[in-house]
Amino acid sequence: MTRRGALGGAALQAALIFALSARPGDAYPTVSLPGLDKVVHFALYAPLGGLLCLGLGGRVAWAALGGGLYGVTDELHQAFVPGRFPDAGDAAADVLGAAAGALFVARRRGRTQKDPAPGSGDAR
Repeated sequence: MTRRGALGGAALQAALIFALSARPGDAYPTVSLPGLDKVVHFALYAPLGGLLCLGLGGRVAWAALGGGLYGVTDELHQAFVPGRFPDAGDAAADVLGAAAGALFVARRRGRTQKDPAPGSGDAR
């Protein structure tokens, strides 16, 4: 994937997150499983962090920071959506998800770059 493609994917993921958080609170079913919303936040922000990491050339800290800041601003945005409210726990899950996604991609990318293909004869 090209850096431009990854940044485009990150923009699409951010747009999806924005669209989901712009829906009124009563648009979602009530689920009584404690912590499930944090898992959902983490799962939505991990791909964002990973795509940002790819798009920023493997810069994990910048990808995690960018994804995390987007999560914080998204929580603030929810203050203006009927039936929604900002939640520090959700923001933390957003930041952790973005960081985990960026770290995952960086580790996978590093492993791919360091390990020669089997049978390639490249003995780095």
